[in-house]
Amino acid sequence: MSFQYEIDHNDNDGALIKFSGQIDEYCDFTDIKLPESNRITIDLKSIQMLNSVGLRSWVMWVKTLNQQIIVLRHCPAVAVHQMNILDGFMPLKSIVESFEVPYHCEACGADSFLWAVRGEHFFERTADKAQWLKVPDTVSCEKCNKTAGLDVIPVKYFHFLKSRI
Repeated sequence: MSFQYEIDHNDNDGALIKFSGQIDEYCDFTDIKLPESNRITIDLKSIQMLNSVGLRSWVMWVKTLNQQIIVLRHCPAVAVHQMNILDGFMPLKSIVESFEVPYHCEACGADSFLWAVRGEHFFERTADKAQWLKVPDTVSCEKCNKTAGLDVIPVKYFHFLKSRI
């Protein structure tokens, strides 16, 4: 699926932009015309893939948003991995509102996830407060109702929460 976006100019706290598809070499952020706003929420829920050329375009684009507060919503695991390894993926004035936490059921092989929500499941570290994380190690499998375990290495997957000072 090719990259697409939709802008909602009437989001409660500023502009809302929803991305879908793939952030790859065909992705062109220069066409995006955002309204004047101090806050931009970027919903990444429907992003399926990111590659190096697309990530380069992403980093260059978010640098142009240096005056706005950027809220990242519904960050899929592919985006969380980039938050942890790619300098510039998250601008300095960014807030992660929610992100995907993957789980796997050994009993039936099903994969599932939990949307970790800021304030309910986590807070990132800042200059004046410590990071905290309340994500369960296990959840009930949606397919067979047995136990699904966390399908990430916590110290690596949640690292981006520690680096937000």
